[in-house]
Parts: sequence; structure tokens; C-alpha cells
Amino acid sequence: MNIKTVLLILAIPILLTVAALGLWVGTERHAYTKYQVVERVPVEPADDIFAATGLFDSADGAPAFRTVQRDSFHFGLLPTPQGLLDKHVFSVLTIAGPPWAIAFGIIGWLVWRRRRSRPLQE
Repeated sequence: MNIKTVLLILAIPILLTVAALGLWVGTERHAYTKYQVVERVPVEPADDIFAATGLFDSADGAPAFRTVQRDSFHFGLLPTPQGLLDKHVFSVLTIAGPPWAIAFGIIGWLVWRRRRSRPLQE
């Protein structure tokens, strides 16, 4: 087994890892895969019909906040699945991990086969 064979075997895992990390960086580098984001946004008094009641006023004069949920895709380093066939299973780990395991398995098998085929030397 020479270095060309090893590089050829490792080419696919390297390309998939680079692509997955590129997508991760392109979607704001979150730790977990998300399809929706929950965030707090300031509430303007003019937009709120209850602003005149003073229910949302804070003591220090800071604006009140409202929690909203919006659709936004973030490719994460780790998956967050709720079940086996969930859309949140896709992540850098689940895209890049299996090709690396297969590649190292093939390389290990080739090394084992090569050592086994050598005659015993005393």
C-alpha cells in the first residue's frame, strides 16, 4: 500500500468534511442544527395595542421584549434529532463522520491484509 492509495481513499472524506464545514461557516457557525430560531425582539410601544396600559413598561425605561419564532436554517456541528428519521439529524458530524470511519476501515483492512500476506520471518 503506497501513499497514492491512501490519499485516494482519503479524498472523499476530506472533500465531504471541507464541504460540511463550509456550509457550517456559511450558516453562522451554530453548535446544533436548527430550522427555526427563537429570539427576543424589542417591542415598540406604537406597535403594541396594550402599550398604554403600562403592562410591558420596565422600571428602568428599557424597551420591552417579545419572544418570536422565525424560520432560519443553521447547519450545526452536532445533530439535534427527536427521532431516527428526523430532519435535524444532518450536521457536520453526521455528514463527515461516516466517510472517515469507512476510509479508516478500508485502510486498516488493507494494512491487516498486507501484514497477513507476508511470510513469517525468524
